[in-house]
Amino acid sequence: MTLSTSLVTPTASTTGGGEYFISEDEPVMVLRGKDVTCLAAVCAYVQALLDMSENEVVNSHLDSSMERLKTFWEYQTTSGVAGVGCSQKHHSGSEQYIEKAEKLLRELKYI
Repeated sequence: MTLSTSLVTPTASTTGGGEYFISEDEPVMVLRGKDVTCLAAVCAYVQALLDMSENEVVNSHLDSSMERLKTFWEYQTTSGVAGVGCSQKHHSGSEQYIEKAEKLLRELKYI
């Protein structure tokens, strides 16, 4: 898979609408579903959002981040991820990330 540096994603945002543009000089990081640490990264991002003052933008980011967390968690708990790289089969202790994600998903009633 090749990612373009000139990504454009139309949105239906209630906080301004329009499109999101990622400029060529803006750093971007892609999290892969099989990477056991993606759960920890998304959990940390969700926690940072929960620590912010609540508003429409924060709530929107929280909702979409929780949906991503749920998708990553489901993938890692049902797909038997394997392969080269940061998969569960190559890292001991990966269960902690799955458990933390599940706890957060349950606390915020996404599962």
